Amino acid sequence: VEEALAGGTRLFVASYVVAENAVALRDSDFVFFEELFARAPAGTLMLVLETTHRQFPAVARAAWRGGGDAVAAACPRVRSNRGYSLCLLKRSAAPAGVEGGEADAFGPESEELSELFSRFEE
Repeated sequence: VEEALAGGTRLFVASYVVAENAVALRDSDFVFFEELFARAPAGTLMLVLETTHRQFPAVARAAWRGGGDAVAAACPRVRSNRGYSLCLLKRSAAPAGVEGGEADAFGPESEELSELFSRFEE
């Protein structure tokens, strides 16, 4: 993580590496993603492209552990394979007005993401 961030990298693409390393990632509680978003500056974007979306909830939870409410997540549909991708963006802070239980549409308390992630984990 330190080496990647030291070079000024702000765009990370994980393409077909999460599913292939799922056992090791689960064993470490996806700590790489947690550390990345804990140390990454605002504006850092990670795009996760995989053959399966089953690990996306764990990746997003790790990013939220590291970056808190400043991390926004989205799962856009991919027409070519009828699947999903995962986009994680570290913002400078949680959006204004997100406090006191009000959910951020892209944050860890998002109902939409929670429902989608529940389907992914089935």
